Amino acid sequence: MTTPQSENRREIARRIVDQLAANTELRASLLASSAAMGTSDDHSDIDLITYYDGELPDVATFDRVMRGLGAEPAGLINPH
Repeated sequence: MTTPQSENRREIARRIVDQLAANTELRASLLASSAAMGTSDDHSDIDLITYYDGELPDVATFDRVMRGLGAEPAGLINPH
């Protein structure tokens, strides 16, 4: 049985992926961990892996996408 928290996190992940696909050269994405398994609780995060061929989009693009979804970017994500 999938928890309501997992459904919520899956919907957030879908919105992120839709916006990244519309604004970047996103090749693929993978939802992992508790949201993917359906076992999220109130303290679970979203483990979303995105794949790009070649260079990653610039930080400003990621920040713009996240702000457009109502999130406030908290800092750089290290791609290495």
